[in-house]
Amino acid sequence: MPVRLNGIRIERSRQSADVYLALALWRGTGLEGLCRQLLPVGQKRIAWAKMAAVLVTAGFCEPSSELRIAED
Repeated sequence: MPVRLNGIRIERSRQSADVYLALALWRGTGLEGLCRQLLPVGQKRIAWAKMAAVLVTAGFCEPSSELRIAED
């Protein structure tokens, strides 16, 4: 099916490259495996190791705001 490129527009785009890079560094440095070993699983819906990844990624992407993740 042909697509008319002049009829395509981008709406509400989001930056994701910085998040992708932060998660790639998180996994590539071995921090993901280390957190899984050291942090208890617990009975929460979100594992502590995943929460650590979210907090580090948020700090990487928005270093000036520590509370930004709670707001967004």
